Amino acid sequence: MFKKIITLLFVLTWCFTLSAQDFMDVSPTLKPVNHDPALEATWDVQFNYDATVITGAAGNAGAVYIPTINKFWTSRWATGVAHQWNANGTLDLEFTLPFTGTRGMCFDGQYVYHSTNTTTVQKVDPVTRTVVGTVPVAGAPNGFRFITYNPDGNSGAGSIIGGNWTSPNLNFYEFSLTGTLLRTITSTVTGVYGLAYDNWSPGGPFLWVWSQGAGAGTPQLIQQMNYTTGLYTGVTHDVKSDVGIGQPTSGIAGGLFITDQLVPGFVTLGGLMQGTPDLLFGYELTTTGGGGNTYFENFETFVAGQQLACQDPTNWTTWSNAPCGNEDALISTNYAFSGTKSALIDWVAPRYVDLVKPLGGKTTGTWYVDFMAYIPTGKYGYYNILADFAGASSLWAFQAYFNAGGTGTIDAGGASAATFTYPHDAWFAVQFKVDLDADLAQF
Repeated sequence: MFKKIITLLFVLTWCFTLSAQDFMDVSPTLKPVNHDPALEATWDVQFNYDATVITGAAGNAGAVYIPTINKFWTSRWATGVAHQWNANGTLDLEFTLPFTGTRGMCFDGQYVYHSTNTTTVQKVDPVTRTVVGTVPVAGAPNGFRFITYNPDGNSGAGSIIGGNWTSPNLNFYEFSLTGTLLRTITSTVTGVYGLAYDNWSPGGPFLWVWSQGAGAGTPQLIQQMNYTTGLYTGVTHDVKSDVGIGQPTSGIAGGLFITDQLVPGFVTLGGLMQGTPDLLFGYELTTTGGGGNTYFENFETFVAGQQLACQDPTNWTTWSNAPCGNEDALISTNYAFSGTKSALIDWVAPRYVDLVKPLGGKTTGTWYVDFMAYIPTGKYGYYNILADFAGASSLWAFQAYFNAGGTGTIDAGGASAATFTYPHDAWFAVQFKVDLDADLAQF
């Protein structure tokens, strides 16, 4: 029962932080990317269009949504041909750009920036479809094959981030909109073709990095990187598993884009999957406005060695409503996902931690609960979401058991309704979506 969601309860032994074929452009340096299904986010497919049929031919690679004209653009990577789509997935028109090779595109609120596998980024007016300028990116040794726009970059003036798949230089490079190199972000992932800057998801900002993996037909993982630290978080999604299920041997990563202007109330992470056929797709990534990042905590402002709810009784409590007691979690520096601290939730006498995060009595809408967890070998964990928090009289909505050994079970609508796996001795994402209007949840 999820008709009301007010409380997240942790009784855990973990540390916790709240958060080729000639028509395709294929990287010559491909290798598999590690993918643990236990780290899988719950991504709903918003749309999935056959770009080969709609544009009349294969060879599509780049994609972007342009909210000021409410259109998609897609590009043919080997020519100057591009297509303008209506937001409902129908073709509006075909046009030819005065340059060739667009692999990726991004939008800064006024102009579309095209990465063309060179050290010059083309700047195009989406209304007139004419080139209005260029951005030199010679500071990126192999130019830009992929590109994304960062509205927060360069002290709020905006920046572009991109790079290429040329080994051994797999790094990402951030430039001002006039071509000044601002930052180099180290990356070792091969075959990267798509990149998107995300400042909506809780715990961000992030970069979503789409790699061609070990080649066509293998997992095509979108991976989450912490933009600030440059470290991959372990959150991944295999586009082959849903969007590309109809491309059993041919699907391979293309361009990536992100927008909060396409589907009201949601952030869309979209892209172009090259293959037979090419596919223009979009995922529901997170919510916007009132459903967005309403609470985030990485514990860096708390005093290590002291208790969490005792320091912040406004946002945290315990099962017995007794902050500062043995049910309260300690702030620890033993493990940290970001920064230096986390909340240690242990179950060793006399401390039997029973930490509670009130969620505000939500009764309508779609809400997300995301956190990172670390469970050492030999330990286990548990958490639940309550429909009503009242101590021993609480009303359970859901509970999950993280058993020692890396397996887990879920009670939802019945005992052991589902099973899952998770890694020991590594941070992993726990993501939960609750649709209170439909009385449904996804874990």
